[in-house]
Amino acid sequence: MLRPDVEIRISFFPAEKGGLIQPIQSKYLRRPLKVNNSLFDCMIVDQDVLILPGETYVFDVKFLSPETAMQDISVGDYFTMADLNEIADGNFTKKYSEEDPQ
Repeated sequence: MLRPDVEIRISFFPAEKGGLIQPIQSKYLRRPLKVNNSLFDCMIVDQDVLILPGETYVFDVKFLSPETAMQDISVGDYFTMADLNEIADGNFTKKYSEEDPQ
């Protein structure tokens, strides 16, 4: 099991606002988060949820380069998620440390 780096609250835009056209399984969602003009590749950890356009979720996330991402983000920071266009936005609700139990 991968240890998550952060918890996020994320709202997916409906198709008419440029968001997802159809639902997607969270285990297949690997898109960059744009935070303070920087992009960080990430993946949702150990959850398999059907993500519906227009809905809001709370997920644990693992960064592919956590050493870079973790120094640039803070709890409460705003982010967007991009595909070809922005498909979601949200904020960071928790940062996990190495000492946190899984």
